Amino acid sequence: MSGYIGTTPVPQATQHREAFTANADQTTFATAGYTVGFIDVWLNGVKLAAADVTVTNGSDIVLASAAAANDIIEYVAFVPFNAANQTFTGATVINSLNINSDGATVTGIKDEDNMASNDANKLATQQSIKAYVDSTVAATNEVVEDSSPQLGGDLASNGNDILMADNDKVILGTGSDLQLYHDGSNSYISNSTGWLNMPMSGNGISIANSDFSESIAKFVKDGAVELYHNGSKKFETNSGGATVTGTLLVDGFSMGDNETAYFGTDNDLRILHTGSHGQINNTVGNLTLDVAGDITLDADGGDINLKDNGTQFASLTNSSSNLHIVSEVSDKDILFKGNDGGSFITALTLDMSSGGTAYFADDVRLTDNHAVRLGTDGDIVFYHDNSNGYLENGTGNLTLDVVGIINLDADNGGNINLKDGGTHYGTIQNENSDLRINSIIQDKDIIFRGNDGGTGVNALTLDMSNAGAATFNSTVTIPTIAYVGTSIVHDGDANTSIDFNTDSQTFYAGGVRALDLNTGGVYVNSAAVDMDFRVSSDNNADMFFVDGGNNAVVVGQSAPDTTISGGTPAFQVIGTGVAASASITRREANQYGPTLFLTKSRNTAVGSNTIVNNGDALGVIAFIGDDGTNLDTYGATITASVDATPGANDMPTRLSFSVTADGASSPTERMRIDSSGRVGIGATVPDARLEVRTSTSKSNIKASGGHNSNCKVEIGYDNDLISGTSTPKGAYIASGSSGNARLQVFVDNTSLAAEFRGNTDFYSNDGTVHSLSDSRVKKNIADLTDGLAIVKQLKPRTFKFNGKATTLDDNRTKYGFIADEVITVAPQYVSVDTQTIDDVEVDDFKSLSTTKMIPMLVKAIQEQQEVIESLTARITALEA
Repeated sequence: MSGYIGTTPVPQATQHREAFTANADQTTFATAGYTVGFIDVWLNGVKLAAADVTVTNGSDIVLASAAAANDIIEYVAFVPFNAANQTFTGATVINSLNINSDGATVTGIKDEDNMASNDANKLATQQSIKAYVDSTVAATNEVVEDSSPQLGGDLASNGNDILMADNDKVILGTGSDLQLYHDGSNSYISNSTGWLNMPMSGNGISIANSDFSESIAKFVKDGAVELYHNGSKKFETNSGGATVTGTLLVDGFSMGDNETAYFGTDNDLRILHTGSHGQINNTVGNLTLDVAGDITLDADGGDINLKDNGTQFASLTNSSSNLHIVSEVSDKDILFKGNDGGSFITALTLDMSSGGTAYFADDVRLTDNHAVRLGTDGDIVFYHDNSNGYLENGTGNLTLDVVGIINLDADNGGNINLKDGGTHYGTIQNENSDLRINSIIQDKDIIFRGNDGGTGVNALTLDMSNAGAATFNSTVTIPTIAYVGTSIVHDGDANTSIDFNTDSQTFYAGGVRALDLNTGGVYVNSAAVDMDFRVSSDNNADMFFVDGGNNAVVVGQSAPDTTISGGTPAFQVIGTGVAASASITRREANQYGPTLFLTKSRNTAVGSNTIVNNGDALGVIAFIGDDGTNLDTYGATITASVDATPGANDMPTRLSFSVTADGASSPTERMRIDSSGRVGIGATVPDARLEVRTSTSKSNIKASGGHNSNCKVEIGYDNDLISGTSTPKGAYIASGSSGNARLQVFVDNTSLAAEFRGNTDFYSNDGTVHSLSDSRVKKNIADLTDGLAIVKQLKPRTFKFNGKATTLDDNRTKYGFIADEVITVAPQYVSVDTQTIDDVEVDDFKSLSTTKMIPMLVKAIQEQQEVIESLTARITALEA
């Protein structure tokens, strides 16, 4: 048998081929049958892969994606056969090989060096077996058997761990200088030579706890060094020095001899040590306290009062180990003046209202350990012990009353210590020319106290048990700029604050991150929690509302509609009157108008692009009404969809218009404009510039005018069937009601070519009607036999139509024949069809074509002429 090798196979390996022309959206094609697994399918000449077609039931071909109209689907079906005892030469393709000895089935030969697929039905090539064995043996020898393995290239872990036991080390360097290991209790990085350098090309180095929830230290590349205590930052370097959060305790502050600390815009206040003496110098003012060590003001009563011109204007007070600085009022001055360069000055003035004023006109000098004692009992003692100077008051208060300014000048570190009964509770000091006031006792506050209308008030309290938190007793007025650190926190509500960072600030309310301001913009609810945002206008408290819980933006209302199309649209305008509308206006002196963009991409990332597919909707305008239950009932839609395969700068698109019929629950497409500009009404694939289609009743186009809609001209196709048949009534042209007297046909826009009158008369511009008559379009031409014999039996009649059928009852006399009479003489000129008479459909309605009878009348005239000519000849002969 042709086409076979060896013994004739059973069954025979016959094959057959079929081709189909697809309809639009067709997916299933019935074949003449095939053996599953032995069929190939092509679409428009391209063989389909298994994922693109299903051929599993032996009869149908099912496409994974619907075919387009006029696509060509072809297939070839094969019947398998057996080849017995054959020798094959050349290239031979065997899809499956069954070895009967053990039942194994070989489906192919695979060349795979790593044997990764592990397929029980594939044979390996010689090359792949050798490569797999070589790699396995080599790996075993290099890693396990070799006591000194070496790498010929990079070692990749391939997603696995490198496991090492306790005290096993990773050793780096020729001299084993750098070692990494764990001894069972602790981990070590040991470097025995040179520096342990850690170059930073990334962000820096971060040291944290085991789960990185708390930082310990950070070393930022080209930036700060940060140190943390229990997760809180305490120390940070910056371009100007360093910032310490909390209290910094130091042993002392020192400057070299003749190094001066300056205070004031003009450097009026200067603190220095000359090598022999310490000085507090003020170029403007009168009082200088110059001591070798620190100046200590130790008031056992805990109060140090400062006064101006006899009125006490301030005090330094110890109250329950808290430092109070109080503004007071008194009535007398204490002045200390000096003699500079021979100019007489008043060295000291003590002005007492009780007459206890003391004046020193010259120096008062006492040797070391000899004191100036004041008071009946020598309670005030002023002396120097060869190392330090002392001013002590054993009873009552100590008052320094001067006319000018009291200068406290401590050269050694600039410290002015405040003590109570020998206990150090406060220090005023110079720190890098900054004035620093320290409360020494742990967790004790610094209090700024004043006199408000005769009542002492704590104007400002710095709480040292809370990292120096400041509490103002009343309003804080900032005339220009206020500088704060990292936060402003609401008292009593620690999770409501304003936090500051470089070029940014964050507002927290109840622990929720509500507002962020930075150089990139303004961000509301950047924590992405259920929090609303509202903007009010003069007459609407909810002019603009962002609903954080429903993820919606609403204009005009305080809540979104959540049932629109079964969900909550992201942007809604809700209101009454013009407030329930939106407008886009372009005010520009050019030809361009405003634009509303509806865009579609298959890529989910903003800024990235993936081309859309044929059939993808580019945008939908939906019209939804409240059905009394929700806003999920569609009334109409306008949809723009991709209408062919798109490409770069090529987006073929169609527009579909859908409306919901009365009683229906969803819209149905009624009109479509495809990418070629064709319009279909009821036709989803229009094949004309305008196509009107329906599967039931009439497809028609109607133009009306006049006094009612029946004053019309209508072109259509009637799908209703002729009674008793499966044939539709077909195409028609109809003119409207009795008000229409004529149906006219024009050419060249204004030239009347033909006219149908309301009385059923037809007129042409020259009285002629042509029909096809060229012999080249005709066949079976024969002589007409109908003639005078039939004409002699016809009965010409006059009549009027009665209006019982589709004829017009205009009471006009007509001229012609009665079809019922003609059918008995010449039935070939009568047609019997279905028609309605008195609103009852009949199937024996007769119509007559008088135009078809014209050749018969010509034939009758010719026959008469022959008779006339014969008689004329006879008469002529007789007369001769």
